[in-house]
Amino acid sequence: ETDGFVLFAEIENEEGLLIDSIYLHNNGTENDSILTNYWVPPKLLEENYSINLHTALNNTDTDSYKRKDVAKFTTKGKVVINEIKTTSNDTISNPGDRINFKISLFNEGISEKVDNIKAIISTEDSCIFSIYRSVVFYGDILPGQTILPENEFVIKVNAECDGDRLIEFNILILSDEIEYWSDNFTIYVDTVTSINNENSLPIEYKLYQNYPNPFNPKTTINYQLPKREFVKLEVFNILGEREIELVNSFKDAGSYSVIFDATSLSSGIYLYKIKIGAFSDVKKTLLIK
Repeated sequence: ETDGFVLFAEIENEEGLLIDSIYLHNNGTENDSILTNYWVPPKLLEENYSINLHTALNNTDTDSYKRKDVAKFTTKGKVVINEIKTTSNDTISNPGDRINFKISLFNEGISEKVDNIKAIISTEDSCIFSIYRSVVFYGDILPGQTILPENEFVIKVNAECDGDRLIEFNILILSDEIEYWSDNFTIYVDTVTSINNENSLPIEYKLYQNYPNPFNPKTTINYQLPKREFVKLEVFNILGEREIELVNSFKDAGSYSVIFDATSLSSGIYLYKIKIGAFSDVKKTLLIK
């Protein structure tokens, strides 16, 4: 409060009902003009919220001003990447290639669907010449549901890009045109090797080193297989105890990326192991929190 002036944050649910009003106070730093406070949403309630700013003089409504919807947030979801699948005829990404891929999204919520989901990808890596299709629509996603969209993301790799590297992308995830979540993923760009000229599919099984590494709390693991087989990808701690199962299903021939989310794990060395038919491989990664 300054010279009788007070500022409140009013929190409304998506039906426009006032849930709470909290007083914003000085954060303790002199002359920075920042007012702050916090609000804890009800436990286990998945809902969208908006924040209104309400100013009043001498704590009365006679001299007051309200600005609606200055910010929005949600306790639904969250919505995260489940898997990335290259859908181009050529599933090996090389310099100069146009790459089509789909990203499946998963709603981690337990009670509420998320509405009108849209995803937008971007990258600052100069190895990507252009993004022809950066926006894909998913529709509604039920709690615990994974959705694979009809449309693909489409990118073009710079012909001058050095191969054998991972390109990092950001993805923004919107519900009803409001940005609530973000994530990141990588796509591997290979050198012009290991290609089957007849169908442009991988000719070998391969598990790549995750990126980033070290990481906190998420990293991307890429793998490829030359024919349809059952794939199991698991993460173990240094004692050999299984922590997370990332993949446990049949996969068509091609290149895949999966997100390893270690939010619930402690810092340390972890091993991720893949088994595809008679092929198996293990790699080491470091989680630093």
